Amino acid sequence: MSETKSIAQQLLPYAGRLLGTLNQPLIRQVEITRPTAKVIQGFLSLPDLTSVVADILDELGYDTAIPAQTLRPLAPGQRIVGPAVTARQSRARQLPGFTLSAGNAPQGGGIDQITLTQSGDVFVVEAAGSTDASSFGGILATAAKAKGLAGVVVDGAVRDSSSIVESGLKVWSRRAPASVVWS
Repeated sequence: MSETKSIAQQLLPYAGRLLGTLNQPLIRQVEITRPTAKVIQGFLSLPDLTSVVADILDELGYDTAIPAQTLRPLAPGQRIVGPAVTARQSRARQLPGFTLSAGNAPQGGGIDQITLTQSGDVFVVEAAGSTDASSFGGILATAAKAKGLAGVVVDGAVRDSSSIVESGLKVWSRRAPASVVWS
């Protein structure tokens, strides 16, 4: 991006495609610089992707690797590389159902968040490690798969894991239902 655009300007290309469930003042950035396909393929060709990238990040002073037992894949053998498109979710401030019962539209924005991604992106949901409510499930997985996302990382809980695994979407999470067997 050569010039700084307002969020409203960055959202213009998505006019007519967003459902309006995102709280626009909370959006920090829409347009991001994405690596070339050659860079992505280069990373994917590494035989031990995690170790190589972690070692490089350590050398650059980023020594904040997340242990594999913290964010686990829903299916074994998954690998993803792509630009991270992030979304932060916070705990609801009211009891479940309050928003709808008060006559207001939900402001979660999950489908709109997926709409703002591009094929090959990695959708990262920062839910503060909360596992008492799902932050990602089958509906969003269907949208993410249709969009062509490389994968999803959820620092929180997911639901509908069987259908997500069946779809082939690569997902990591802090917690999944008991139907997922992690060894």
